[in-house]
Amino acid sequence: MTHENNDTQKFTWDWFEEILFETNVANTGSMPTKKNQKAVAINLKKEELTEKKIGFQQNTFKAEHYRLFSSIIEDALNLEKSGKQKDELLSNKNFNDLSDYYKHSFNWKIGRYKIKIKTKVANISKYYEKQIYFKLTPLELNNLEGNIELCKAVLRRVFIEPNNQNLNWRWVNPLIEE
Repeated sequence: MTHENNDTQKFTWDWFEEILFETNVANTGSMPTKKNQKAVAINLKKEELTEKKIGFQQNTFKAEHYRLFSSIIEDALNLEKSGKQKDELLSNKNFNDLSDYYKHSFNWKIGRYKIKIKTKVANISKYYEKQIYFKLTPLELNNLEGNIELCKAVLRRVFIEPNNQNLNWRWVNPLIEE
């Protein structure tokens, strides 16, 4: 993915999600039944096509996230063994480093993007390539930045204050340019 200022980021397919069906519940609305999987392959038959959400991630981000998250797990276990309170993690270096990492790894900018997607089709040696262009507006960027706080909320939920409250990730659907 390349921004109009030539800042280029490389992403790798990480997961996909498929909504299998939705159930309408009185007074609640619809409840989707989803299937989320790690990326391996997608076997598609024309008669079984369904909408899929495909997630990409930078390998460098994933590696550093894993390192920091693993350190927090170790710190949390040590706190528990010593009988200290979970909320002491809030002042922990690794906990704060991961919170900061979310903020500093956010690389979206206002402006025009070009995405080049390379796809390998089974039994065909040639890759399929497609280029897509879109523009990210200030409003869309502001919406995406809200996910940084959601990431921090997930950290607090996992390590400090478990709860069942739903977190709604902020997605944007910028207009694709021809």
